[in-house]
Amino acid sequence: MRGLERAPRTPQRSAVAGEPGARLYPYDGDDAALRLEAGRCGQPLSRFGYDRSGTKTYRFSRLGYRSEELDPSAARRVFVCGASVAFGSGLDAHESWPARFREEYARLHAVDARAVNVLNFSSPLAPPDYVVRTLLLQASRIRPDVMIAEFSMFRRIEVVREGRFVPVDVPLGVRVHATRRTWRATAPRVTRVSAHDHFLAFLRGALLLQSFAEARGIACLLLWDRRPHEPYGALFAEPAFAPLLALLDRRSFCDFSVFDRDVFVDRSADGIHPGPMSSGIIANRVAEKYRGRVIVSAIPVGSEPGGRHGAQDGCPQRSESLQGPREPQLGALHHAASA
Repeated sequence: MRGLERAPRTPQRSAVAGEPGARLYPYDGDDAALRLEAGRCGQPLSRFGYDRSGTKTYRFSRLGYRSEELDPSAARRVFVCGASVAFGSGLDAHESWPARFREEYARLHAVDARAVNVLNFSSPLAPPDYVVRTLLLQASRIRPDVMIAEFSMFRRIEVVREGRFVPVDVPLGVRVHATRRTWRATAPRVTRVSAHDHFLAFLRGALLLQSFAEARGIACLLLWDRRPHEPYGALFAEPAFAPLLALLDRRSFCDFSVFDRDVFVDRSADGIHPGPMSSGIIANRVAEKYRGRVIVSAIPVGSEPGGRHGAQDGCPQRSESLQGPREPQLGALHHAASA
């Protein structure tokens, strides 16, 4: 494939041959026992979470994720973590957008899709805290080439109870206590949780992942599942957030929502979440954003002042993205990059 420079293979320094999932952390959510047992026995489930249709199959890895096992011999590795949409609620695994993204990612890097190891750590109702925590911990154990975080459930946070992480709802409007500005006043004042609080937590998590990925030479993409009725999109124009937003690499931020009307075009078997066609659109747009990150390696070496351009260790150099069509068909990105 012309134009895209091949990055080195994923280092295998943390993998142990013959032990799928070696040294990765197992799933630790509320339904961990069910998922771990299903993975250990190799027993697929026909009903899971909100999907009671009995028409889809849910297979779990030995670590309790709806994912393939770790492949130490893979040429490329992609980590994905999100909530129900990335998990593929109401879909077979091959219909989910992470599985569809694999095909386009393989084309862009001229490798067989079977040589791309996609590890999906997503879980229904997962709060942003879970997404950030999971990707940081897993990537600190085994380095991926690409890390994709899908933020959802902004009203949820993680707390620690009895030695384990527990998701807790903090909905808009809930009453909370806030300390006064002066240390002399000890009495708390009552306020209410607002969209600004949720958005600030999202920004902190996104920036933490971005910094972690940059420090380790990992390509990183960020998505969000903002619902149409939620006010978070308007907060990008909030002056108070401007200094933090200036730190966010917007070329890595997929500025659409999986619930946009031109994305959410069908429903899955659970009747709630995006269906197979919607997943294809999501995968398409994520691949387009990823292509904008890596296409800079097509620039000839030394063609611009400042030295070498291109990807190193799977992480593209900072450069302006090339803009593709708004909604190319799957496979079109490969032809554009090869032109």
